[in-house]
Amino acid sequence: MAYNSRQRLSRQAKDLDAMRKDLDTADFRIGVDWDATVNVKHTFGRALAVERWALVEQFLITWMDWSGAVNRWNRYFGQAESAWPESLWQVADRCGWRASALLRDGDLIARLRKSLTDSAIIDVANQGRSENVTDVAAADTVVHRLLANDARLRLAGLLHGQQSKLDEELLLLLKGLDRRIAGELEMLAGDAAEIALTHIGTFRHSTLRLSCHPSGVAGFADGHRCNHLSR
Repeated sequence: MAYNSRQRLSRQAKDLDAMRKDLDTADFRIGVDWDATVNVKHTFGRALAVERWALVEQFLITWMDWSGAVNRWNRYFGQAESAWPESLWQVADRCGWRASALLRDGDLIARLRKSLTDSAIIDVANQGRSENVTDVAAADTVVHRLLANDARLRLAGLLHGQQSKLDEELLLLLKGLDRRIAGELEMLAGDAAEIALTHIGTFRHSTLRLSCHPSGVAGFADGHRCNHLSR
């Protein structure tokens, strides 16, 4: 497990740095039009047009996922920072600097809040469309929504440093959605429930987020299901 997760984190570092290169080479200075489309070539391995805010959103989520997993890897396997090559920490420094610089732009933060709010409202509107609690497709859908909202919660937490009323309202919206999705997950039965638990267990092991927490990905779980995922 240690070797596989280390290899995965090393690959993710390259993907993260590719996004950072696009952010550095394209026009991402403070005050730009964040809804405008720019051409990027490193993130996807070929030239594609994306909206500025969307690339930034993906970069920040990926940065949080990756940096958190590296730190958890060190603690989980009892390793020092020196266990990683210097090149990895160079990626961490470059991406950390870029993330900090982006989060100083008030217009960008407002655009990211709007994205998180809009996507959460759409999720609420589409909630509970499947009534078959044993449907395997329903399990895939619920888990996808759970993990998507987990990413929203973590990004909203990053934006929460602004301590604005908008942040408080956004966090309340996302936490409420998290509880509702958790309720849908608890209603799954049979093969659908087993598949959902397997998906979430795979996610936890890939990110080394193995313990149960009061919110986010593990917010749905009671003690029995936490133990189930730990086996």
